[in-house]
Formats: sequence, structure tokens, C-alpha cells
Amino acid sequence: MKPLHSNLKLKPEDGCTKTSSSCVIWQGPDIPCIDLCKGDTITDVIFDLATKLCEMTSGVIDLSTLDFKCILAPGVAEPTTIVGALQAMIDKQCQIASTCCGESSGGGSTPNPISLPECLYFTEDGDEVTALLPNEYSAYLATQICGIIDDITSINSTLDNLGGRVASLEANSGGGGGTGTTISVVSQCASSSTPGTVVPISTAFSAFESKFCQLTSILGTNAALSTAIGTECASLDSAEPLSNPAESMSLIPGWVANPTTLSETIVNMWLTICDMRTAIVNSSNTTLPCVPLPVSNIQITNLTSSGSKITWSAPATGTVSEAPLQYTLKVYEWNGSSTVGSPILNVVKPFGTNFHDVTIVPDPAKDYQVQIVAEYSCNDSTVATLVGKIALTTVLYCVSVTDVSYDEITTMCDGDSYVTKRRKTTLTLKDIATGNPVVNSLAPFTAVINYTVDGDCSLATSESITKTFGTGVSSVDHIYEMEKYVKCGVDPCSPKYKTYDCLGAISTNRAVACAGEITC
Repeated sequence: MKPLHSNLKLKPEDGCTKTSSSCVIWQGPDIPCIDLCKGDTITDVIFDLATKLCEMTSGVIDLSTLDFKCILAPGVAEPTTIVGALQAMIDKQCQIASTCCGESSGGGSTPNPISLPECLYFTEDGDEVTALLPNEYSAYLATQICGIIDDITSINSTLDNLGGRVASLEANSGGGGGTGTTISVVSQCASSSTPGTVVPISTAFSAFESKFCQLTSILGTNAALSTAIGTECASLDSAEPLSNPAESMSLIPGWVANPTTLSETIVNMWLTICDMRTAIVNSSNTTLPCVPLPVSNIQITNLTSSGSKITWSAPATGTVSEAPLQYTLKVYEWNGSSTVGSPILNVVKPFGTNFHDVTIVPDPAKDYQVQIVAEYSCNDSTVATLVGKIALTTVLYCVSVTDVSYDEITTMCDGDSYVTKRRKTTLTLKDIATGNPVVNSLAPFTAVINYTVDGDCSLATSESITKTFGTGVSSVDHIYEMEKYVKCGVDPCSPKYKTYDCLGAISTNRAVACAGEITC
């Protein structure tokens, strides 16, 4: 039965009539080698062909079972085809034949290179040659031998020349006259007191030795000179010059790093002395300019009912200006906008001090202005001032309270989100006389803020918060939750309220609640 293609659509998803391979038969001739007979189904035909193909290729086409490690060079990928495997074996065989027997155009083998002794190694084209072929080896040795013969001939000639010169020296005195046993020299400075005198060599040497011993006695022995050379200051090379601290001694022109001779040491000594001299000259010639800088950071401290201490910080002159000669300190009564009358205090303090004890008894209810002037050789500085009380009253401060809305934040209660409303209570320190805000110049003290607590599940009915006025502090804040939802046991979330109630106890008798404040 022949298979037929059809465009009939028996089903929407099919494009032809489906026919089983068991229903199609082989109409060709018999093929005995694969047991194929005319009339067999196509299913049998394909099965027999596939079986024979698998038997033929089993272990033959699959090259992964072969080991190429003795054929391929390290790092070369193994062939994946039969052609590649055959080519690899051919290449290996050619390599073996070349290595074993050599290659030459005449069919003979190439002789092996002969290693050169190390003393005959040479460099050619940047590579060191350590072996040559026999013919090259012989030619190279012949060249080297010829060179050695030439060198020997040159050495013999030099020896003959030296021999003649030695004989000439023995026969002559070298310019001073005499014979081989009596040699004379012409004096320069050591062998005779008169330069240019011809003296026997023995006399010249004796005179030279005498002067050398005199020189040694003055300069010291070699060991003493070596000790002197090594006594240079440690790390002097890297030390900063006095005349130019931005550099190092080793950068001075002519400086010798790590000197080993007396002359080098003397050079460094002179350069060091000159550096010191330059620094001294520069120091004596340097005069700081006169810039009348004022004092700063005036403070009135240690207030008592009978006085106080006035302190200040000296001008930061440094290398900018000369230091002030002295300070003039004055204290005036202050009416809120200007000074009144003559100073109640007028003193001069020497430079180097930074305080003055006020021993007069000023009016504790009044404010005063402190004035300090730094006096220089060229002029006086601007006036540095501070207004404040210089004696305590019975009550110095009052505490004022403000309570305002602060913000709203989202909080969680029993898995639900609620808005918590917050407020801020601020305690402000004010001058008891003027009502103006001031900073605390006394020791730290505390003030208590009281709140009323209410709500469905509040256990407490009030809450007290203590706040501290530190020295130099003018106000303190307390932020609290005015309305917040809380979980009360098994009950739903309920609101808890807190409201400002009153200003409580103040820990010092120098401060009270300002007029109009609710106290408790």
C-alpha cells in the first residue's frame, strides 16, 4: 500500500489522513544482508536499517572512547571526527620520523648540535647561543683560537716594552740625576725647605716622613679621624634646616649625604654652621607687625551678692601681630541703650592675665557694661564689650512657660493605625528686672513641669517632668503626647490624654516663676 498525502481535514488540527507505518509495505527487491523481504511493512524495514546502522557505528564513530594523550601536544583539543583523528596520527608519525632520523635535502640525517663550554657562550640576535652544529662549532673554535694567539702576541710585545722601561728606570734617577744605587728627586714642598732643590731619595723620604708625622700629630690618627667623621648628628641628612624648615639639610647645595672622608665632613660642618648663622640673623631681623587685635569671649562668672569675676580670652596674635602690652578694663552702669556716667571700675591688667575679680559692691538690681581694650605699641584695639549683672540680686531670673501644638504622628494599636497628637512645652529663662530672655550664668538648676493625665485606661492622674537649665542655657523643651490611643487589656484601643497643668518647684532661690504663670 502506498502512502497518500491528502489535504482533507478530517479534524481541524489535522492536515492529512493519518496512516500507520504498519499498513505500508516494502515493494522493492529482497535485501538478504539486512533480512529485508518484499512485502515487509515499513515499520520492519526502518527497524532493520536502524539496527544495522547502530551495529556498524558502535565504538567506531564515537571518538570519545579514544585516548589521544600520546599523540597530541599538551593543550591541543582532541579531534571529534574520524578525519581529524587520522590527521593527528599522520602528524605524529611525521614528527617521530623527523626527530629520529633528521631531515635533509640529500636524504641523510642532520647531525646533532654540540654544546659549547660556558666560557664560549655568545649572543646572536638577542638570543644566547649555547650549542652549534659540528661545522659551525669547528669554525667558531678556530676563530676563538686565532683571537687568543693574537692576544698572546700583543701581551708578549707589552711585556717586552715594560721590561725596557724598567731597565731605563733602573739606569736613571727619574729627573734628579744619580745612578741605579743613588737616586735623587727634585723637592716640591716636603723633601726640602727650598722647593726645586735636588736631594737624595733617602733624604727626601726622611724629610717627608718627619712632616707626615707632624701632620698626624695635629690631625690625629686614622682611627681618630674615622671616629670624627662618624660623629655627625644622627639623621642630619633628613633634619630640617633652621633657616628654612620647609626643606631638609640634604637639599642644601653642596651637602654630602653619609660623608666618609674628613673633607666631606668639614663641608657638612660649614653648611650646618652657615645654616645656624642664617637662622640667627633672620631671627634677629624679624619683627612682627603691630595689628591691634581685640580680646574675645568676655564672661561674668562667680556671681555673688558682693561681686563677681570678669574673664576674657587674649587676642590670637601668633605670627600675625606683636602681643599687646596690657589691657584696660572698665565697667559702666548700663541703662539699656548706653552707658551712664563715669566707670565704676577702671583698672589696667598686664598682658598674660585674663581675669579680674570685682571686689566693689555694685547695685545688684542694675545692669553694667564691661569694656576691655588691648593696648599695643602702635595703637589700641577696638573695645570688646559685654552687658550683664556683676552682682546677684535675691532673685535673678524668672521662668516663663509656653505650651503649643508640635506635630502629629501615626502610631499602631492592636494592628490599627491611629494619629498621635504631640505638643511642646518650653521653659524660657528671663531677666527678673527687664523680662528679657537671658542665659543662665549660675550653676545648673532644675524646674519641674506638671501634667494632668486622663483617658479610659489611664492608671495615673498626673505626671511630673524635671528639666535642667545648664550654665549658658537660656531655654529647655519637653515634647509630650497630648492624645494617644493605647490598648487596655482586652478592650479596644482607647484614647489617653495629657495636658500641661502648672510650673512646679525650681531648685534655686535665684529663680522664680515669671508673673502670670500658673504654679503648683
